Amino acid sequence: MKKMISGVVLAAALCAAAMIPARAHAMELGVGLASWFAWWNPAVEYYLNHTGKNQVTVGDSFTIDPDFLYGPIVTLGSGSWNLSTVYVFGRYRMSHSNRGYFPIMSAPYYLPGFSESSQDVWKHDLDSTLSYRISEVMKFFVGFKYQHYSIDRSGGAILMVGATPYPCPGSGTMDFNGYGLGLGVSFTIPVGSNFFVLWNVSAIGMLNVIRLDSRMLYLGYILPDNGTGYFISPGANTTLSLAYYIESASTTISLGFRYQYIHYLRSGGDLTAQVAKSGHENRDQFYGVMVSAVYNFRIGD
Repeated sequence: MKKMISGVVLAAALCAAAMIPARAHAMELGVGLASWFAWWNPAVEYYLNHTGKNQVTVGDSFTIDPDFLYGPIVTLGSGSWNLSTVYVFGRYRMSHSNRGYFPIMSAPYYLPGFSESSQDVWKHDLDSTLSYRISEVMKFFVGFKYQHYSIDRSGGAILMVGATPYPCPGSGTMDFNGYGLGLGVSFTIPVGSNFFVLWNVSAIGMLNVIRLDSRMLYLGYILPDNGTGYFISPGANTTLSLAYYIESASTTISLGFRYQYIHYLRSGGDLTAQVAKSGHENRDQFYGVMVSAVYNFRIGD
């Protein structure tokens, strides 16, 4: 994962360097850190709460707490051109349970029961953009987006055979990778005393791939639940923040709100129908408070 992300950042930097006019000698480099305290409404919520393929659910619950994503910022600018890369990662904790009726293997009969599961989810998010300034306050940009999350599942179901509980332990992993391109516009509006309002908004299009590998011990049988799903995913990304430039330290600090939406359209694979079964739940939404600090210096004078 780290090698792939490093390769993406390096490739983007080389492409941007090739596009910067040769006559521009001095360049400005910025390095910093970003932290995003984000809530997440996950696309896989429906699937995780309906792990039995023919299960009849009569009640369920799902919880995921907001958490911090954090990581580096690197910018490289010359004249009207600017390359910016932001990479953040962090861990979420999901837990869910449901109760209902679970099918018996070879007969059209059901047993009452309930299932519980918890997951650690590592989320990675990378945005790399190449922008061109067309005025003092406005830029157009194109970008590359990558996101990944990996879900390690543990838990299972408990069936009730009469008054006797029958445990059905289960575990597995779900890997999610998304690759996309974006097009957007950004504004930098001075409001006085080294304060600026920053706003950017973009439309994105992604190809997302989900791979599942899980197993459950069910009434004496080991049930695999494996598959791959492919999705074409339009979406949007926007950040609104207030920034302050500390002239003596050549550093810009900002505080704002970021929102990201990705919608999953069915495309192919044997996992698609389960993950995107519910029309209003086949989306990822991330939103929360974004804080960053970037130190800038000139090179090549």
